Amino acid sequence: MRRSLYIIAALVLVVGLVGCGGSDNGDPVNGDPINGDPIDQALVGEWQIFEALLDGENVAPGEAMGWDENEVRMTINFGADGSITERLFESDGSVADTSTGTWTAEAGEFAIEFGDEDPVAGTYTVDENILTVTIDAPPEAPGEQLLLRWVRVAELTERDQALVRGWNVSDVRVNGVDVAPADFFKMGNADDFVMAVNDDGSFVIYALDGIDIEGIAAGSWATGGGAIALIVDGAIMLGTYSINSASLTFLNVDGSTVQFGLEAFAPAGERDASLVGQWETISATVDGEDVPLGLIFDWAEEDGTDRMLIHFYPDGTVVTTDYAGEDLVSGEVGTWNSDAGVLTLNLDEPVVMNAWDVVGNVLTTELTLLDDFGDPLDVVLTFERI
Repeated sequence: MRRSLYIIAALVLVVGLVGCGGSDNGDPVNGDPINGDPIDQALVGEWQIFEALLDGENVAPGEAMGWDENEVRMTINFGADGSITERLFESDGSVADTSTGTWTAEAGEFAIEFGDEDPVAGTYTVDENILTVTIDAPPEAPGEQLLLRWVRVAELTERDQALVRGWNVSDVRVNGVDVAPADFFKMGNADDFVMAVNDDGSFVIYALDGIDIEGIAAGSWATGGGAIALIVDGAIMLGTYSINSASLTFLNVDGSTVQFGLEAFAPAGERDASLVGQWETISATVDGEDVPLGLIFDWAEEDGTDRMLIHFYPDGTVVTTDYAGEDLVSGEVGTWNSDAGVLTLNLDEPVVMNAWDVVGNVLTTELTLLDDFGDPLDVVLTFERI
């Protein structure tokens, strides 16, 4: 489609620099181009746009590229022979349109040509798997510049451990416009949202009313070369992330560019690394006598609650959840620390454990509770790592 020619040209140049074996300065690697023009073999492969700026202002990628209303994603595939294929996709994943042409790239400059159209040229920079292209806007908008960011379409296999923690989603921007997190997530009456990123490649977004969990959304994640993939309900959302500026930027399933501003949820503190992970309570004793778990945790009989999980994150975030079978009954998100030999869970009602011990996959904790008459009870809780 000619309406996205300028965007296509931009991607061509950027993509080339990121590919394996390419050079950061755009020096060409001799291939076998269709017309004998220089091409950079590092451009070879498939790429997807995830962000567009017009004169420095964020705009929807579809607006910048002239997509039809039902089109939500675009990829470009640079052939090793100098051919190029652009594909536009609809929300159901079907291909809405395909265009083909040729491309050249050399010394940080590129050109793309489709059929009898005039070539489109621009410049590019690259930072690992994130590509940035700058081109002049079409003649009908003189003086305007488009800056386009692309991500390589490839299987990401890394998990940046700097992301593994609890993050408060402090703000959300859609195509550069601030949107209230509650309006974006639409999860009940929640007013706060915590994204807990796990080292097994899963993540959970907790919708909170205070510290009480009102709703949960889950998915998986992977990183590589500055790129990130978020997978929710089978849909893959590609983009980039920054630890320094604490943000995620990605192309949403509806074709919009979404940016999450992130803040560390837990303050700095001392944490016993042996506790990090997820545990399920398996038994409890009071003054040496076995007691039902529901008696300790005040489970309401009508809820059918039969298990309690606790997840200690390395940064100090802690999540407790009660389940009836596989159904979430209730939960809280708070913080934890293990200063001075005392394990403290900062929840709605703080829990102080006087001692704990981890042996293999079993965690034993000791705490003191008061009965209805104010007398102390020695409680031992045993957990199993899951």
